[in-house]
Amino acid sequence: MTPQNTAAVRYAVDPRASQFTVQAFASGLISVVAHSPKIAIRDWTGNASFVPDTLNDAKLKVVIKTASLDVLDELRESDKRELLRVMNDDVLETRRFPEVVFESSHITADQLKDALYRVNVEGSLSLHGVTNSHTFFAQVAFGVDSFRAHGEFTLLQTDYEIRVASIASGTLNLQDDLRFTSWGANRFEQPVWDGPSQMMEEDRIVHATRPLSEDVTVRYVIDTTGSTFFVKVFSSGLLSAFAHDPKIAIRKFDGDVSFSGSGGTLTDGRLTIRIPHDSLEVVDDVSEKDRQEIHNRISHEVLETDGFPEIVYECMRVTASGGGDRYWAALNGDLTLHGVTRSLPLSARVIINGDSLRASGEFSLKQSDFEIVPVTAAAGTVRVKDELKFTFDIVARKQE
Repeated sequence: MTPQNTAAVRYAVDPRASQFTVQAFASGLISVVAHSPKIAIRDWTGNASFVPDTLNDAKLKVVIKTASLDVLDELRESDKRELLRVMNDDVLETRRFPEVVFESSHITADQLKDALYRVNVEGSLSLHGVTNSHTFFAQVAFGVDSFRAHGEFTLLQTDYEIRVASIASGTLNLQDDLRFTSWGANRFEQPVWDGPSQMMEEDRIVHATRPLSEDVTVRYVIDTTGSTFFVKVFSSGLLSAFAHDPKIAIRKFDGDVSFSGSGGTLTDGRLTIRIPHDSLEVVDDVSEKDRQEIHNRISHEVLETDGFPEIVYECMRVTASGGGDRYWAALNGDLTLHGVTRSLPLSARVIINGDSLRASGEFSLKQSDFEIVPVTAAAGTVRVKDELKFTFDIVARKQE
């Protein structure tokens, strides 16, 4: 729920708990751009202010550093460098125009349900030295001292005097439109703080990390009988056992989630999940021979389960927005896989219903980040791709 007052409340964007991507669309068959690449914006800041409950007098400003692009697609390093060169030098011209700025002029909101709004934002977008009016919609969910917004919009490069990039002597082009998406983890939580003089009645700065009462600790234990957890493997080539992109179920795992505070929120949450090495099962409709081959190669060549018998995800910081029984949760935890521990931020939809908690979502990881060599066959001409995609729908039961 949002605070009950009529003073303007101010939030600042927390990029660490946010995702902001831009997708370029290609016409042509060149390896760098033919798959319509998706690019993350890594360095951006901003702030929003409004009167709680009504969202009256709302204002928004976002600043993006154009040189902060990062290719998300699985590409060869040379292709990534070429794609970034095209975006930085030919599209955005980052040396001449180091920032993209959006500043709102008028914001209206319709309440969909408790703590959830559909927002229409009108304002001006300055890109490539050109300023144009721009309007977009977003869905906004409020938590305690935080809110999360997600949505998407499209713009035309030519509206901003950007020459649409071409390659191969102009026979292959990026298309005019760019699609921007911010979803799930767009979280405005960290305060803008320049000293005590800012703490005034009409510009109250809200600390998202404000501690809640710790007089109640609630703990839920994962119930695997009501949960599903899958991993999708992607292949390139025509090897019979892998060409269909096998789907593998994680059958056995255990863990728990706990959070403190008496307000019924997920703030200050903690999560631990452990997956034993013998919990994988191929669920595709394949021959028994192929099923056994997939299982053996993933167990022995990918995961090397004899040396690394357990996969562990541990998160000591769960933050959430929303209210009532539905939340968007941002998890900032560590995954230990194949003997390597890496930071792995996740987002999940969470529903609390009586004594049960349900969390669902998806995430991807690269095997190479965990020192795993993707499986190859046929003298290296056929291989499993670096990316693994996980989907989960996990149920946990409250413990007394």
